[in-house]
Amino acid sequence: MKHWIFILIMLVTTQVFSQGVNFSLVAGLLQTGNVAGKVLDANETDTSLVFATVLIKELDLQVATDMEGAFSFQLSPGSYTLEVDFIGYQVQEFVVEVVGGETAQEALLLAPLKIQSAQLIEPIESFSF
Repeated sequence: MKHWIFILIMLVTTQVFSQGVNFSLVAGLLQTGNVAGKVLDANETDTSLVFATVLIKELDLQVATDMEGAFSFQLSPGSYTLEVDFIGYQVQEFVVEVVGGETAQEALLLAPLKIQSAQLIEPIESFSF
């Protein structure tokens, strides 16, 4: 039985090496990559949104932005959806591509919610107990 396993491993190894495997591609898939960026107000791009929530939907992993509105994640290569939320702003989603050994820099712009005009509230007529 041990001989068959050894022969099978040798055949697979020989086949892999004879096909000219691109080891740089394999190494790139094994390395992690980074996503880093800032969450900014879409109307005033010099305004950072401090303590905004950045969620990676596929992993259910979230962080809050720091005092400069910055965030970062270290991830396996692949495509991810970032959901960004901040009080008074529209929740938005951004798709990022992570490549092994590289950092994807993102500026995520959130649009403020539109404030609707308040309705006139009529006073309650006086009543007695």
